[in-house]
Amino acid sequence: MGDPFVLRPATLADSAFLLALRNDPDTVANSLVRRPASPEEHTTWLARAFADSDTHLYILEHQGTSLGMGRLVMCHEDAELSLAVMPQYRGTGWGKFIIVALRAEASRLGARTLSAVALGTNVNSLRAFLSCGFHIDDRTVRLACDLFA
Repeated sequence: MGDPFVLRPATLADSAFLLALRNDPDTVANSLVRRPASPEEHTTWLARAFADSDTHLYILEHQGTSLGMGRLVMCHEDAELSLAVMPQYRGTGWGKFIIVALRAEASRLGARTLSAVALGTNVNSLRAFLSCGFHIDDRTVRLACDLFA
């Protein structure tokens, strides 16, 4: 991971990448929705995300290749983080990198707390969040951290 990387705001040009990542079978299995998104649903979701000033989408690129995405949804002084990494890059530390980078971004945007929701069966996500300072907050496996601790 020592080579150049970019965590940049997503654009409409990232739509196909985001849809492919969203519809990856492991991503679907670990999502709260648990079904693939149609192209129409994805287009509607993406348009809403870009129009919402409280939603911030980011693309992680490494050597010109898109590796994953992160999303922050702000609500007053709280932010919720979600992320996904392309299958071929899972287990390489990029998920943790996105978490750490978006934790700093959430603080910059004014959040005092940051949370994420993960299925209890999503062991890799749970490990990544826990290793980045999150703790399990309740029985729904909501993870949280205080940005000023």
